[in-house]
This record gives sequence, structure tokens and C-alpha cells, in this order.
Amino acid sequence: MHSSDDGREHALEDILNKAELDSSREIRDKIMETNLYSVYVLSSAKSEKAPHEAVLIEHPPASEPKAFLLPVKITALTTKMERNQKIMEAVQEHFAKPD
Repeated sequence: MHSSDDGREHALEDILNKAELDSSREIRDKIMETNLYSVYVLSSAKSEKAPHEAVLIEHPPASEPKAFLLPVKITALTTKMERNQKIMEAVQEHFAKPD
């Protein structure tokens, strides 16, 4: 039997594929999930040394989910606090942009 996390992970992979993000990326960590959006850290399966990236997935009710790669690079030297601060600033900038 599949858990809801398994279903969510498969749905997330489908969203990333629809957004035409490189399929070599893997979900490394979940930063946050709300009713309207989720934020994940992605790693490159090609290289452990490559910086990680963050993806914002908007999933408003009654709409197709959309994925946005945030302009954040996370290196191995970045602390969790620094990582989360950079990502949250990028999320705020994303939502502050006029459509």
C-alpha cells in the first residue's frame, strides 16, 4: 500500500516534468508546504558537488500546479539557517512580483 507521501512525491515529479525542469534533479528536502504553495530543495543526480537549487510549486485550488525555480544556489557550506533565509527571501520576491 502506498502512503500519501509516495503519492505526493509522484505528483511532485509530474509537476517538475511538466515545468520542463531537468529530470536529473532529485528532491533533497522539503522546506515548507502550505495550502497554496510548497518549497523543496533539489539536488543534481549528476554531481554531489553541484549546488542545490530550490523550487517553488504553486498549487492553488481549482488550478493546475506550476513550478518555479528560485534564484538560489545552496552549497555544502551553507547552514540550514542561511539556506532557509535565502529561500524565504526568494519566495517573498517571487510573490511580490507583479504578474
